[in-house]
Amino acid sequence: MGISLNAATLFSRVNARTRQFSRGLFQAGGGLSAAGAAAGSLSLVNHLKGFAVGAVLQAIPSMIWSFSSLWTLFFQSTLQIFSFDWNRPDEALDQQVRNQWTAYGSVLGSVTGSTIGYLACGVLPATSLFAIDERMALYVTQQVGEEFIDEFIGQAAFAIRLAARNLVQQGAFDVYKNVRRWLKEDSNPILNTILGSQRAEEIKATWGEQSANPFTIYGAIDEQVERIPSAFWRNFTEEMIEEVFDSCIEAGYVVAYSLDGWFAQQRMAQQEAERVVEVQPDRTNDREKIVLAGPESHVKAGVSQALVSHQLIQSRDVGQLIGAPVDDYVREKELSLRIKFQLYSVDAPPYITVGANAVQRVTITVPDVKRSALDWQQLRAALGGPNGYLWGRWRATARLGKNEYVSAFGATADEAEDRIRAVMTLSNSVIQTVTVTEERRADERIINPRLQKNVTRVYPGHVTVVNRQRVLAADQGRVSVNGSFIDRQARFELWRDTAPRNFQADIAELLRFA
Repeated sequence: MGISLNAATLFSRVNARTRQFSRGLFQAGGGLSAAGAAAGSLSLVNHLKGFAVGAVLQAIPSMIWSFSSLWTLFFQSTLQIFSFDWNRPDEALDQQVRNQWTAYGSVLGSVTGSTIGYLACGVLPATSLFAIDERMALYVTQQVGEEFIDEFIGQAAFAIRLAARNLVQQGAFDVYKNVRRWLKEDSNPILNTILGSQRAEEIKATWGEQSANPFTIYGAIDEQVERIPSAFWRNFTEEMIEEVFDSCIEAGYVVAYSLDGWFAQQRMAQQEAERVVEVQPDRTNDREKIVLAGPESHVKAGVSQALVSHQLIQSRDVGQLIGAPVDDYVREKELSLRIKFQLYSVDAPPYITVGANAVQRVTITVPDVKRSALDWQQLRAALGGPNGYLWGRWRATARLGKNEYVSAFGATADEAEDRIRAVMTLSNSVIQTVTVTEERRADERIINPRLQKNVTRVYPGHVTVVNRQRVLAADQGRVSVNGSFIDRQARFELWRDTAPRNFQADIAELLRFA
């Protein structure tokens, strides 16, 4: 199906005409000419009527004929029927209708006055600003228009609901009066047939007369309840009736608001197009991407949330286990500056397993690190540079002084030993002995392949620098035989080609505690 365009309705044409009529409002001396004002007012009405009427007609039905408003109308009508005096004379009913329409005049006047005020003191001056500054005029017109529409829609909706209520009540009163006169006619046998001749004559004689006693359904029910001889059952019946009404009204509102919300979601889903967005939080990392799909409004909110979450957990050990063997953890009691390397079998995040391609994680802990060794390039070089090294089933264990050990796995015995000696160049500790062992593929490792360490290239991922600070308070920090300590740590990314921003400043701040 082709697209038809009307040149007269294009924004550029309307904008040009608006500026033209705005300039025509003012004469050279700055005064507003009568002819210009009249022409401008007519042009203003012509330009704004479609927008205003369309916005109002689109918004009012949802405010008036929602499920919640229908339920309110239903239970209010029910309460009026229960509290309505069925013996009220025709004159009293007519007077009530006249009073309601008299009061409605103030509501209608309020809507009219508010509309004239906004148009005369808001919309017209805002539109005349096009002769001065177009962008300023567009901004002011938008703000005034939105406020005017919100104010007008609320007042108009209330006026329409009130007028509908008065019309319905007036029609109901007219129907009731005509039915009552018809039933009271002598030639009408309906009351005689239902109630008997004697009771029917008594009702006809007093029904709708000035001397008749008030009669309401609520009063009749209350009278029947009060006639119950047992105080227990009287209280039971009275509370039961009240709770039935209250619970029914509350449950009805729950259902009505749920229906309104569901239909609003359906309308939004139909109006909004489905969008699929691929977000790359880090431009330097092509592997880390987030895919969002759904309605456009949900996707927009999801993009902001995804970026905030990425910034929140970036360079933090969330969901990762970085540590040392338990025996090393128990023996490590003295003050020590140490680092924990984390390597992965992929060269950049995200470090997650996809399908059968499991991501291998490798941890190497180095104690008693030299402060001068905390250089980004030197840390990467100790792990084999940007290409990492080959990891496997050969384990090299270096024994240091003070019963400390450092271990690393490699694809060969020489690779494992070389990696140990490379990372120990960062430490003040001296290697006493190096032992290289092999994990044989036998016994349980044959049954469970996941226990096997296949040759895999691992790449530098992160390094966590931990600086231990002694504290004097015994109830703070980690307690050992040598005192209480607090570990201050920071994590830095090693997978990037350049050092992280503020790397040296963060290291200096971390080393400030001793």
